[in-house]
Amino acid sequence: MSLEVGKQNIEEKILIHAGSGIDKKELDKYQNLGYEFPKSKIIACVDLIDCLELDENLNKQIIAENNVAYGNKIRTGYAWKLENAKKINCSKEIKGQLGLWNIDDFKLN
Repeated sequence: MSLEVGKQNIEEKILIHAGSGIDKKELDKYQNLGYEFPKSKIIACVDLIDCLELDENLNKQIIAENNVAYGNKIRTGYAWKLENAKKINCSKEIKGQLGLWNIDDFKLN
């Protein structure tokens, strides 16, 4: 499966990258969850199954979930619907980029 968003074709499997910068104010919301927050690493592989425009109805649905990660602010743009998230334990530091980008030398375990 392949999705087309604007002029960008998105393949079904994508890797999730944790950037090097951390918003300390945002991080405080998650301290009680006991999560690790790696930096500059590939952390997961997911299936991208849909790309949805963030309209008024979708924003209401997201806010109604009352999830600490989403908060209660209205967003614009697009939301990706992901499934089958698989954690990747990657020790190699990888410099990221904004948006979608290719990584040629990364092998899934």
